[in-house]
Amino acid sequence: MMTGMFAGGGQSGTGQLRTPTYRKERNDEDENPKNAKGGILIKKETMDSIWRFLCQCRDPQKEIQDDEKIPESLPIGHIKHVMGGFFRNLTLKETAWLLGLPPTSRGDTLVSCEQFYNLVKDNSESAFAPSAAAFKELRVVTAGRERDGISKDNLVDLEKLREAFTHIGVEGVTSSIMKKVTVQLLEELDATEKDKDKARITFDYFQKLCDVRPVLADDS
Repeated sequence: MMTGMFAGGGQSGTGQLRTPTYRKERNDEDENPKNAKGGILIKKETMDSIWRFLCQCRDPQKEIQDDEKIPESLPIGHIKHVMGGFFRNLTLKETAWLLGLPPTSRGDTLVSCEQFYNLVKDNSESAFAPSAAAFKELRVVTAGRERDGISKDNLVDLEKLREAFTHIGVEGVTSSIMKKVTVQLLEELDATEKDKDKARITFDYFQKLCDVRPVLADDS
């Protein structure tokens, strides 16, 4: 689970929900790049990006500046809070276990970015699909459907996504703004007019969103 959360990359959070500019390319020619143990490849720059996002979530309304020094360590209670936006039933005990800490750890127990990276870099999760796991947490769950399977008519629940942003402290994310941003992302993906009109993110679109990478300042 922890490996999956950090395999897909990320970008720094902001107090305002805005559509990023993307460069559509993969990190590797292989669809699922592997590490030396055959697990999911997690690069240091990916972890640095995720760590920056976690630090940003301390105060989502104040964007971290490029020249600003970010904390080397964070309390696990804060990490639980951020993860709780997407994994609603996550407990502090489970968070400690995921971070390789004793289950009796308190919320103010600190973990560093280096500890985090060392925990996941040598994983052996050869059969784990991070994008599928994330999609299952965010999709619309229809009564009577198989919870573990993913069908072609499954869609991301935009209300769950909006609630996740609100949970971590991003203010002003209304349903209409969430829909507008979704349509902009679908336009980037050359989605069908029908899917854009209804702001529908299927699993195929979701995978493509997991595959694109933010354009960094030094890319220009």
